[in-house]
Amino acid sequence: CHSPEGTLPLSGGQAFHMGPIADLYPPNLTPGGEQLAKASDAQLARAIRDGVTGEGHAMLIMPSDAYRGMSDTDLRDLIGYLRSQPAVTSADTTHQYKFLGTVLVGLGMFPTSVQPALRDAVPDVLPSAGLEYGQYQARMSGCIQCHGAALHGGNVSKVNIAAIADGHTFA
Repeated sequence: CHSPEGTLPLSGGQAFHMGPIADLYPPNLTPGGEQLAKASDAQLARAIRDGVTGEGHAMLIMPSDAYRGMSDTDLRDLIGYLRSQPAVTSADTTHQYKFLGTVLVGLGMFPTSVQPALRDAVPDVLPSAGLEYGQYQARMSGCIQCHGAALHGGNVSKVNIAAIADGHTFA
């Protein structure tokens, strides 16, 4: 989502054009982008796991429901990795809500990515845990979002709806 070509660097993605609702723009997640430059590690953790921006606003189309179970160690490593990328300067584009989108967001009818805040630490799931580790990997990589908890298919997430509306396809 955060790369125009689906590769590194994560300099900002292509717009999700959602017809009469909005055009949503994934931000630049390199040290040269506003999001990473201004946010503390705790704010980034909250954005990833809870779907809430550093300013306390609900995020849209962020798979925080999948990432909320990310172990504390993996979350720390991910934030460290994001901060270690080469800085790419590209202007973050502000979401453009159309009239219908403004109404839906204003009435709280547009789905957000907000998750309840976690109160406890999330422990590591080690490769030696076997099937539990495989389930953790499937959840963190987004498999479960599309294919369902049992990986039987038939579960389309709000992320995929936006991507499909933008003409993206999934193998």
